[in-house]
Amino acid sequence: MQNKAQNILSKCLCVLGWSLIGIYFLYLLITTLASGINELGIASGIIFFLFCMILGFGYFLKKDSVISKNIALIYLWNACLIAILFLVFLILLLFIEINDESAGEIYMTIFVGVPIFLASLLFHGYLLRRFYRDEKKKRSMKKDILAGVGVLASIFILIFFAILIVGYFGDKDTEEKDQLIYQENAVTEDSVEAIQSIIDRRNEWSIGLAFISLPEEYYDKLYDYTEIYDEQNDYLKALKSSEDTAIPSSDYAEFVIFRSSTNASDVHCIVETTETSMAVFQTVYFLQYKNGEIKNVSSDVFSIVDMNTLMQNSNTSIKYKRPDLVDQGLETNYYIQLPREGDTIKFVQYNTGETIYEIEWDGENFTVVD
Repeated sequence: MQNKAQNILSKCLCVLGWSLIGIYFLYLLITTLASGINELGIASGIIFFLFCMILGFGYFLKKDSVISKNIALIYLWNACLIAILFLVFLILLLFIEINDESAGEIYMTIFVGVPIFLASLLFHGYLLRRFYRDEKKKRSMKKDILAGVGVLASIFILIFFAILIVGYFGDKDTEEKDQLIYQENAVTEDSVEAIQSIIDRRNEWSIGLAFISLPEEYYDKLYDYTEIYDEQNDYLKALKSSEDTAIPSSDYAEFVIFRSSTNASDVHCIVETTETSMAVFQTVYFLQYKNGEIKNVSSDVFSIVDMNTLMQNSNTSIKYKRPDLVDQGLETNYYIQLPREGDTIKFVQYNTGETIYEIEWDGENFTVVD
């Protein structure tokens, strides 16, 4: 006979799973219609899979079996233990010395976290009490607690080793980057053959290695979370794992390699973008290895852009697409959209979403698209 607490838990997880899947599916649909399926990335699929796992776990607990009953009990004990640990941690935060910069975030974390974990503890504690009441002393609470602690400890150990593995490969990437930089610095300017060998080697870099090898002065190191990694198309999109902005905004960085068809070095382009409800702000760098060092060739690239035509196209776009914004000085409110596929860079009017100018990489130079 199925335990009543197990039945309640199963129904709650099923409702939660279906709700998350429905909401997230709606988000995916809106994102696809607005920006195309290429904007979804691998992370979207992983999140959707996790929500499906929650739903599947809920249906699994509906089974009247010893295994499902044991797993439900272990889950309940783990949920209670995790809630207690986080409550203790949040309470301890009240007694540590907090500097003014992080005080607001920490107090908000406490204000939001305590009710959530307290509610979780009360809910799962109620289910535990009901579980043992229905079992009528058929189970040993001591053994169940030990099983729950064992599973929780195993999860923490797995997470710890996962962090170590990620850190190990991250250190290897850093070592490889440092070695490459050391080799490049050791090259003399009059050594044409050595410089060409470095260019050839750099042109073989993957998008990931090229991104972590960017000089620090050309991009914000806070972009440390890769949302899209498309090695085949030499495209990468990175986000900040922690946000600290005064106004609501969407911050992301795009990085693209424009491959050379000659003996010249590839051109690397990094664009950092901040979007708000009405305006967009960007920092754009085009970088190329020349004469034994990395050169900022952005001025050479943008010199082919006819700003008069760009502004006229922007004004025309606003006039016909958003007439309510005419004469508000928004003609300069455009952004650069790097290609995930192909070699065409688009200049997009932010308030209308319309492409107003294009330049294209031909393997040797950037040219204006007619």
